[in-house]
Amino acid sequence: MGRNLLPLIGQDLSIGNRCEKRYVVVHEVGHALGLNHEQSRLDRDRHVRVLWRNIALGGRPQFWRGLDNAHGVDYDLTSIMHYHPQ
Repeated sequence: MGRNLLPLIGQDLSIGNRCEKRYVVVHEVGHALGLNHEQSRLDRDRHVRVLWRNIALGGRPQFWRGLDNAHGVDYDLTSIMHYHPQ
């Protein structure tokens, strides 16, 4: 029975032209593993200030709070899953 399940293990991950840097690949693998953006945590505003005027309308959902993805750990400003100022 277990052998029949082996083809279901894993997930395809497409690494395109914008993924030339190692940190981008690691970030996308984090999503494939089920990790959300650090800046989407409910406690985000205690740690960072989002400058909404600097974010294109299409990119704003990436900064919406509401995901309770803290998993009992402190907010990590250096997380690979955190967007950083550009």
